Amino acid sequence: MKAYAYVDRIALERLVEIDQPDPVPGEHDVVVAMKAAALNYRDLAIADGDYHIEVQPPLIPVSDGAGEVVAVGKSVRRFRVGDRVCAVYLPDWTHGPIRREVAARRLGGPSNGVLRELMCASEEDFVMAPRHLSFEEAATLPIASVTAWQSLFVNGSVKPGDNVLVQGTGGVSIAAIQLARSAGARVISVVRTDKHRETLYRLGASDVLLSDDPSWHRQLFAVTRAVGANVIVNVAGGETVSDALLAASGAATIHLVGYAAGKMVTFDMFEAIRRAAKFLVAAAGSRASFQELVKLLELEEIRPLIAQRFSVRNHREGMDSLRRGGHLGKVVLTFD
Repeated sequence: MKAYAYVDRIALERLVEIDQPDPVPGEHDVVVAMKAAALNYRDLAIADGDYHIEVQPPLIPVSDGAGEVVAVGKSVRRFRVGDRVCAVYLPDWTHGPIRREVAARRLGGPSNGVLRELMCASEEDFVMAPRHLSFEEAATLPIASVTAWQSLFVNGSVKPGDNVLVQGTGGVSIAAIQLARSAGARVISVVRTDKHRETLYRLGASDVLLSDDPSWHRQLFAVTRAVGANVIVNVAGGETVSDALLAASGAATIHLVGYAAGKMVTFDMFEAIRRAAKFLVAAAGSRASFQELVKLLELEEIRPLIAQRFSVRNHREGMDSLRRGGHLGKVVLTFD
């Protein structure tokens, strides 16, 4: 089988195609023919040597993927040949709160990821993909959508009528818009440009504000009748957290789910005290959360948004597109 790996050094220019033997499943393993993989900013951070945990070669990168079960071990009970499945990003985190010991094994770094034609792992490392989604759509779920679900409904508790502010247009942002709207919340999207306004409305945003407009905070308080945002999903980190705090209501919950604008977060402590703001940091989600997410996606027929597709052979073009940013939805690699 073909795989893509950092063999001797982790750097994007050293990600090469390699040949490996076809895997044979152990007693509790499944073999999945990967059909699609989705990229995340952590993939860039790992390639750049700027990830928050140590990652060493050799490594098959990329955490998010979906495929079809093509072989099972003799004691496998959760899946059958032909099932469509998604890999679980943190496979040892099955349920409950996250703990250090269940966060050590992470697909795509430091553990091998999904950028391979055939993936063999324990049946516990996968969940059933939503029945209504394509492989490309299902591949986008393990980090972005599960993080949005874990933040909004496990770490937090979005309620009907809440004002939910979502910053950005990447995978977590789009998922947060769709999920918060499905819970009956009013979603306010804050973006850098106006070009995606109509699509954001279609996805569930009630209002779209431009972050480059210095009056956007006043506009937000106007559309929420002076309440402000009860829940904020911040995907960029850095100084954007301070900016988001100015839009918060009293006792607002601010979910910190990314670091595209910087890994050092700064904000005015007096502003946080005035609002009694609560900050929660996301760490993706458990397998149980993933399974609950799948139920909602199927019930509401929610579809993730794909911004661009590339062949897995053109993975560097996909990574370059992700680095440029500004896309609406996820960047996906497909296995031919």
